[in-house]
Amino acid sequence: MVKMHTFIGKATLEGVQHMDRQINEFLKIHRVKPLHVTQCFGTERHHGAGEESVIITSVWYEASEEVL
Repeated sequence: MVKMHTFIGKATLEGVQHMDRQINEFLKIHRVKPLHVTQCFGTERHHGAGEESVIITSVWYEASEEVL
């Protein structure tokens, strides 16, 4: 079964490093093999606080039914 998990992080060096750790931890914990990875860049709106640049990474992977 093919599934997808999406990660969203701030478009800063620290944000990208944090997202890297999240993705690596997800892959390690769930023992999944990535099949395809996509990334895009956008903005997230905050109520009254303007917009913040973000990076969105989607990891498509093969997994059993137990993996979220």
